[in-house]
Amino acid sequence: MTKDSEEAIKILLKRAVNRFNDLYSAILGEISAMLKKAKLLPIPELQRNNPTFSDTVSELKLYRDLSIVVADLLKIDKNILKELNLYIDLADTLAKAIDADDYDALCGAISALDEKPYI
Repeated sequence: MTKDSEEAIKILLKRAVNRFNDLYSAILGEISAMLKKAKLLPIPELQRNNPTFSDTVSELKLYRDLSIVVADLLKIDKNILKELNLYIDLADTLAKAIDADDYDALCGAISALDEKPYI
């Protein structure tokens, strides 16, 4: 392998890691937006959100699954993904509370997300 090709590989790897970080940040940003809406709107309005909170969580889970594959390829620390799983699980709890029209569970999910950094 030539020095130029090694340098090109390093540049591509750095770009790939940056894209991974962008995806990670976008997932956290979406969860933050969900939390903001959940704090401000009554449950009936939250239930009419389009896409639904549950649909959004399903998409976040898909992005998380893609992140797992990419993290493995890029040799990114798995602890980052554990943290991401926790945030998505909390968002899922939030969505389920909205779907169930469960005010107490919604308050609990909001409180749990409020305690997390990055949100």
